[in-house]
Amino acid sequence: MEALLPVKTSQSRRVVICNFTKKQNMNKKILTLIFSTIFTLNNFAQSPSIQKVNLSSVDYFFTIKDKISLGKSITEDDWKTLFNTNGYKISATSSMRKKIIKEMMIAAYNPNFKLKKDSILNISIEENLKNPYALLCNMTLSNFIDYSKNEKNLKRFRSEYDFKAIPEYSKIKLKNFLINPVDSLIKVPTINFLCYEPDAQSKEKGIVVDFNLFYKQNPSERIDFIAHETFHKYRRNFINTKLIESNAVLREIDKLQDEGIADLIDKKENLLESINNKGLPEIFVKQYYEAFQNTSDILKEFDNIVNSFLSKEISQEQMESKVNNFFLSGGHPNGYFMARLIEKAGLKNEMINNFYSPTEFIKTYNEAAKKENGYIFSDEFIHYIESLK
Repeated sequence: MEALLPVKTSQSRRVVICNFTKKQNMNKKILTLIFSTIFTLNNFAQSPSIQKVNLSSVDYFFTIKDKISLGKSITEDDWKTLFNTNGYKISATSSMRKKIIKEMMIAAYNPNFKLKKDSILNISIEENLKNPYALLCNMTLSNFIDYSKNEKNLKRFRSEYDFKAIPEYSKIKLKNFLINPVDSLIKVPTINFLCYEPDAQSKEKGIVVDFNLFYKQNPSERIDFIAHETFHKYRRNFINTKLIESNAVLREIDKLQDEGIADLIDKKENLLESINNKGLPEIFVKQYYEAFQNTSDILKEFDNIVNSFLSKEISQEQMESKVNNFFLSGGHPNGYFMARLIEKAGLKNEMINNFYSPTEFIKTYNEAAKKENGYIFSDEFIHYIESLK
């Protein structure tokens, strides 16, 4: 992929835990948001005239940052303009998100707010885990401070890097990953850069990516990341959404399959190399990696819940409550473990050929688990998901 490094030249201008708490749904939503992942793509029309990459949020972020640093007042119109730029308009849709961005920008760049800045930064991660709002403030503020440290390099990167090349190179990467792809269905979503916590999300209207996070990735990681996101959109053309959404167990398996296969595109064999140094607190990296390592135990628990329902120990409503959002970070760490095991067992082609079927994913995984000494789903579990076809 190094040969695909999209840097502008004079000749060319064409053209990246297992549930911290099941008690608080609010906590799970915010903690999941912090990881990336999570990625739920819907099909949306794209005409050739639509701009594929948008940096307006980044540009206006620096405009406001400079005003704050110089002690100038920020008007409501200034904030309104910021939140109407593409990245923020897609991502910062709630008043809470806007409030965090505004207050953390002021705390990071106005020297008169040093006490507030220090109070937010000095709260321990353990304490932050009990207060997801405070945690998101902490991560956003830390990233905004990092923007100041990297500002010169970030602005040079903004002017020199050929962002317009990313969609095409990512499309090539995905096409090479798939088996007999339908070229007309490989459509890269719009890519919208902004400045917030070190994260990325896929929304109905496009991908949003923290600019500082993207800057820290190497050239291949950037291409692979967008290819990962494009895979989600491509796959949506083939899955039976109505069937998957009709059953909580299938929904969770769908997440494992969707993220597990996509992670083969952009995650390294050493998972820690992929999630370290991305601006995430060490405790999150630790819990994410622990979920990956403990996949067999987590899958066993998932299997047991379903079997409890089948043996009538719990009701369907109780089962659905237990399995809903069962896997950390939308299935990323556990799905990646499963996809890696399948690949190791020599069954990658089978997995890719059936990338639209959650049931086939589990059956292929079971074949791999028998070869590689992984957790094997019970016959009862397999029969149950097969009955849902």
